[in-house]
Amino acid sequence: MTTNSANTANTAIAKEAVETNGAQSQQTDPPTLQLDNVSYAYTKGGKRVLKNISHDFQAGKVHAITGPSGAGKTTLLSLISGLANPTEGMVLVDGTDLSERDRYRFRSHDIGVIFQSFNLLPNLTVAENIILSMDASGKSFDKPKKAIVEELLKQVHLPKEYANERILHLSGGEQQRVAIARALSYGPSIIVADEPTGNLDPATQDDIMGIFRMLAHDEHRCVIIVTHSPEVAKTSDEVFELAPSNDGNVDVFSQSVFCAPPLFVMWSGRLMRQRGAKRSGTWMQEECNMNITVYLGAHEGNDPSYRKAVEELGAWIAGNGNRLVYGGSDEGLMAVIADAVLSHGGEVTGIEAQMFADQGVAHQGLTELVIVPDITERRTRMIELGDVFIAFPGGTGTLEEVSEVVSKICLNQLSQPCIFYNLNGFYDDMKAFLQRMINVGFSTSERQHGIYFASNLTEIEHIIATHQA
Repeated sequence: MTTNSANTANTAIAKEAVETNGAQSQQTDPPTLQLDNVSYAYTKGGKRVLKNISHDFQAGKVHAITGPSGAGKTTLLSLISGLANPTEGMVLVDGTDLSERDRYRFRSHDIGVIFQSFNLLPNLTVAENIILSMDASGKSFDKPKKAIVEELLKQVHLPKEYANERILHLSGGEQQRVAIARALSYGPSIIVADEPTGNLDPATQDDIMGIFRMLAHDEHRCVIIVTHSPEVAKTSDEVFELAPSNDGNVDVFSQSVFCAPPLFVMWSGRLMRQRGAKRSGTWMQEECNMNITVYLGAHEGNDPSYRKAVEELGAWIAGNGNRLVYGGSDEGLMAVIADAVLSHGGEVTGIEAQMFADQGVAHQGLTELVIVPDITERRTRMIELGDVFIAFPGGTGTLEEVSEVVSKICLNQLSQPCIFYNLNGFYDDMKAFLQRMINVGFSTSERQHGIYFASNLTEIEHIIATHQA
């Protein structure tokens, strides 16, 4: 075994221990995935969770990422999986900067993620869970999906008869095998697993690690495992250890599992509707996966980062198969988000007040444009249609609209999440104001449950997934 120290100079944030044997030591392939001087902070100018990280991940190897809680392991997974972009540096996949690729296509085609809590749909069968990911990928397959399911079950050491078993009837080890099969179902070249053996007995842990080694060594995939287990690290080909940054920052996601992207949750709703299952509440809409109601201004503001973030939000909405619901204008950031969703193949419903339509500012290129008598009716319709509410930085109109959502949540008239997109700390004062209401006895944390603040898309996805759970 050889031991090397990562060249992090003043940061002392990461160290590597590389273990190779046999043919693995002769690996000369270019890295499948590279971290090039990567740093990450959750807020602009804030303390960095990751600092100056560089490392290569090659196909044909099992890579273990280790480190104590707060070292940034979950954040690193988010960057590797395309859920967020580095604050500094680059994540390169096959030599291409991931931030310049279609990240949503990358996540549904090129990388398979195995979650600590499995994130399987408990009332569905094994086959339905696996086929769900195949459908969500949008890929075409050269054989029937049920046949592929049987092959995958054999690969993860489960009898083909398990295809028709409901997830509820399986043990933890069996569920983990199904989760691996699901991640493999659309043929990704990179496999990422978050604590895949955390709740398994030693024998099952060994078998699961054997599957990962087979995927790396026999199928030449790049396998990356986040683990606290010394045994898992020992049986991996390479260990990359993260240490807490000198900034003293704590990974804000360290207390929770790396969550399944809402894409999978939303496709589950579609499948359940196809099977004729009854829905509870108004979480899902029949015509699309989710309606995302976004409140934002008819001006662009004086910071270019607002437009960039809105374009990214629009691409995210479309890329996850959702419909945008917004105020229907063809001006400012309102026009930017509508055009971004449409340009990425998504659908947009605009709810415009008659007074603004008369001024000629209604967007005429939308999937659906609804003209209502006044602003009050516009607010009502946007709330009625929304499965998730996002308030982007905006002016008094935005504040008025989102305030009604906040009020309805506090009155227990809405169960959907309301997320303030706190870009560059725009809504810090609002967050403090709501807390002040609690402190002086005018509100409670229970009444405000469902009101969230997020500084980026990674946090928005996390909120949506955990709120539904």
